[in-house]
Amino acid sequence: MRIDIWRHASTLEQYQHEMRSTQRSSGAGRPATLGLRVWAACMYLPHSPITWIFLMALGCLSALIGALLDAWILVILSYRSWMLASLGEDSISACILWLGWTVVLGLLASLCGVVFSTYSDGSGIPQMKALLAGQLASTHVLSYCTLLGRSMGTVLSNASGLSVGKEGPFIHLISIVAHKLSSLAIFRRGPEDNITFIRAGVACGVTAVFGSPLGGVLFSIEVTSQFYAIKNLWQSVISSSFCVLTFQIVSALQNDVLFTNTTFADFELGPELLAFLLLGGLCGGLAAAFVRSVVWLQQLQTRYLCPRLPKSSRHYRFALVAVACALTALAAYPFLHQLRLSDRTIINASFRDSPIHDTALVSMSHAAVFIVLKFGLTLLPCGLPLSCGIFTPLFALGAVAGRLYGEVVLALVGDAVSPATYAVVGAACLASAATHSISTAVIVFELTGQLSHMLPVMLSVLVAYSVGGIFTPSIYDVFAKLAGLDFICDDVSETVLANKVAHEVLQPHCGVLTLHSTYADAASLLHLHPTHQQFALCDSSESRTLLGGVRRSDLVLALARLRDRLHDHADNDDVVDSHETLRASLVKPDLDTDEATLLHALESQGDLESTPLAYGPPFHALSYAALPVDTYPPQVGYMVPLSKVYVLSCLYMWPQIFVVKEGKLQGILFMDSTLTNY
Repeated sequence: MRIDIWRHASTLEQYQHEMRSTQRSSGAGRPATLGLRVWAACMYLPHSPITWIFLMALGCLSALIGALLDAWILVILSYRSWMLASLGEDSISACILWLGWTVVLGLLASLCGVVFSTYSDGSGIPQMKALLAGQLASTHVLSYCTLLGRSMGTVLSNASGLSVGKEGPFIHLISIVAHKLSSLAIFRRGPEDNITFIRAGVACGVTAVFGSPLGGVLFSIEVTSQFYAIKNLWQSVISSSFCVLTFQIVSALQNDVLFTNTTFADFELGPELLAFLLLGGLCGGLAAAFVRSVVWLQQLQTRYLCPRLPKSSRHYRFALVAVACALTALAAYPFLHQLRLSDRTIINASFRDSPIHDTALVSMSHAAVFIVLKFGLTLLPCGLPLSCGIFTPLFALGAVAGRLYGEVVLALVGDAVSPATYAVVGAACLASAATHSISTAVIVFELTGQLSHMLPVMLSVLVAYSVGGIFTPSIYDVFAKLAGLDFICDDVSETVLANKVAHEVLQPHCGVLTLHSTYADAASLLHLHPTHQQFALCDSSESRTLLGGVRRSDLVLALARLRDRLHDHADNDDVVDSHETLRASLVKPDLDTDEATLLHALESQGDLESTPLAYGPPFHALSYAALPVDTYPPQVGYMVPLSKVYVLSCLYMWPQIFVVKEGKLQGILFMDSTLTNY
């Protein structure tokens, strides 16, 4: 708690005031009021009422934000429908309008990543998985700029006509909301508690899209967690429950239903089970073909586009989006009316237990053409630099594939078969095989509102999952590799890692502070080691006995406060103004820290060489000028197998680990660069 006050205080007076308030609330100094005592007690109860309030607020906010973004999407789409109707839906003018609409909105969605934050591009699930594994800093991933970019980009991409979803972006978006909500003084806790709040936000993100609380919790665990603490499960369930409650209230007020509940006859164990299992195998193969096609498409882009345009350039970014949007519009509008419909409409039509000619699919031939074109159109947005999801298009593709399969079975067997049940199974199987998530079956149970076909759904999903896993990795792992996050992929071989030990892959040269280091040494370390998030604290540079660790952000903050003292009597107003801006950016963890400006400003100060760093506990008492020390930084032994290092880094979210031998520092391991090679 006191360390948090040290990090958030912007002035000495604020630090002293908050420390006095903390002492009063804890019983030290003057007697605390009854309200402060009750508040302090509530904050640290195992199931704190404050935590419950946070979870309820997060769940309600998640559903309201989801409803708001959906409303914006519907408003934009209704405006497009009005313009198409005024031109005549089957006219050439309408086709040109559709083409221009798709390209313009797609480019605007991509522009959001340029204007606000590039972290708002893509699915969002790989970024959250890397963040929850401790391998990605939250400074940019969970910033306000990313929140704006993700919100606007998701609305524009879903309203553009591209075959994209919004479950991945919603997971990222609601996680940012959870992070910002937990930073409020009333809810502020330690880093470990904040991570559990973010995990609850991940679950709410899925629930806000599908209205599936239990399936949302399980899906969020499967796709974003390598290791999960069961003690955090209750928080995700509570927040998701309030999210779905608000979701249902909003739907009732709008007189709207996300997916129509199905009314199938009870399933009887018999030969039909073999047909369901075969469908699972076919969907698993289709999902594997889809994932393989995504990899192949990215290889084509790298081979033919990258030599002409640098991948980091904006011209490459916008050219890629424009080409994909144009191809989508030209393939979708002229050829098949069903491709103009939303995925939600297609799913409801496939799940409808009535003859196919009474649904939006019209006929088996239309369904077959839809599957081929939908496969290609869903393929095009994969890897594009804009905010888009993949789950809902795959779910719709699986639903139509299952419905077509069911119609074929009906034609062969007779009236005893319901093709709509095969649509439900196909949707679950294809989405499960592509994302490698068994929890898709639970989402289907909650969406359809019945459990009569639990057995065929579960068994078929297992078959699809197995077939897809044999041939390809998860689609989210492919997206992670495209984003340069190879180290969080599930194909990291622990068998290979077990044959390596820590000292074989360590970097011997790392930033080291000693008990006698000065502010000049600290400034030099920041300049020489820009990737270090924590610096080792040793007794001396010769013996290198590890005493603790110092966070990079704390070191930068200490240097900024030194500059505070050096400029107390400065007469130059411009210098003071620029200093105030820098200090404000340093004390707010969500803003970029301009370290280069800070180091440049301190270069001319001669006092740095003679001013020693002041360390807090256990060396000295914590004060505004003292530097907090982590007395047990992330560390492993010299001969520890790399597989154990990998597990520890995932469990405790360690992006870097010190390697010690008999207490002496040998080097450092950066988990992202280390695991990328295996």
